[in-house]
Amino acid sequence: MFQYAFARSYAEKYNATLEIPNWIGEKIFKNVSHPPISKKLHRTALDHVTWGKTNIDFFGYFQFKQCYDLISEGKLRQWFKFQDKWLRKYNECEKVVGHLRRGDFEKNYSGNFCIITDRSYIKACEKYMIDSQYLQWLSEENPTIDKSVDVSYTNQNNSMYGHGMYEDNGISFLPDFFKMVNARVLLRANSTFSFWAGFFNKNTVLSPLVGNKTGLCDVEFVKGNYPAVFPGHCDIVFGA
Repeated sequence: MFQYAFARSYAEKYNATLEIPNWIGEKIFKNVSHPPISKKLHRTALDHVTWGKTNIDFFGYFQFKQCYDLISEGKLRQWFKFQDKWLRKYNECEKVVGHLRRGDFEKNYSGNFCIITDRSYIKACEKYMIDSQYLQWLSEENPTIDKSVDVSYTNQNNSMYGHGMYEDNGISFLPDFFKMVNARVLLRANSTFSFWAGFFNKNTVLSPLVGNKTGLCDVEFVKGNYPAVFPGHCDIVFGA
C-alpha cells in the first residue's frame, strides 16, 4: 500500500500514466485498478526517487519522509475505499485488539527491528485506563482463518525481487485486518499491517514508540497512528 500510494501520487504530480502489475489491493478496494505494464522501463535503485522524471520503473518500499510528504491523506481515503462486500461481511466491533509482530522479526531480523514485549501492551492498557481482560491478541503466527476468503492472489511472485517470499494465502488475512479496523481500541505493533488497519480505524489507536530500539524491548505507547514502524525511521505523517 505504501508502494501504491507513492507511485500514484508521483504519477499525478508529474501528469504521468501509472501502469502496475496485478496486485492484491484490487481484491479489497474499489478505486485502485490501472492499466497493466505495457513495456519494460529502466528500473531505479532501491528506494531511489528520480524526482520529476517519468518513463521509469520504481523499485522500493517508499517509507520515508519525502514520500510521505508527497502522499495526500485525503486522496488515500478516496483511493482506498473497501469493496462493499467486505464491509458487509466484517462489521463486528471488538473492544480492545493488540497486534503482535513476531514471526520473521523474531527469528531472522531481531537485530533490525524492535519486537515489543507483551507487557508493554498491558502497561499501555493501564496507562490509558483500558481493561486488559478484554484485550484480544492478533498475530500472523496464529491467524484467524476464514476459508471463504482464502482466494489465491493471481501474482504468485509476491515479491518485488521477482520470487515468492512467503506462501501465497490470498486475502485470508482480512478477518484479522478488519478486527483491527473495527476495534474500539487498537494497540498496533511496529508493523505496516497494523499501521494500515489503524489508518482506517475511526476509534482509538495506540502506537509504540520504537525509537532506535531493536530486539525484544519494553516500549511506551502513545495515542495516534503516526509513530514510525521501524527503528530510526521518521514518523508516518502524510501530506494534506
